[in-house]
Amino acid sequence: MLEREGGKGKMNKIQKFENLIVWKESIRLSDNIYKSLKSCKDFGLRDKNQISSVSIPSYISEGFDQKVEVLMILSLYSLGSFKK
Repeated sequence: MLEREGGKGKMNKIQKFENLIVWKESIRLSDNIYKSLKSCKDFGLRDKNQISSVSIPSYISEGFDQKVEVLMILSLYSLGSFKK
């Protein structure tokens, strides 16, 4: 499980990936990309960007569900693939 700092320096365990700020922001980013490219006529550009934007929250959730922090870190590293 991942931990986050709570009040008074206590560490709280994050039970669900949906509670991760990075996952929430990646969903928002993906939604914005879909909306922005909705009317794009360059289908290759549109599809590639939409697919890559969905992969970000997918990798985060997969890494979290495996309950292995190393995999979670690697999943977050996949955010770099979005830059391509």
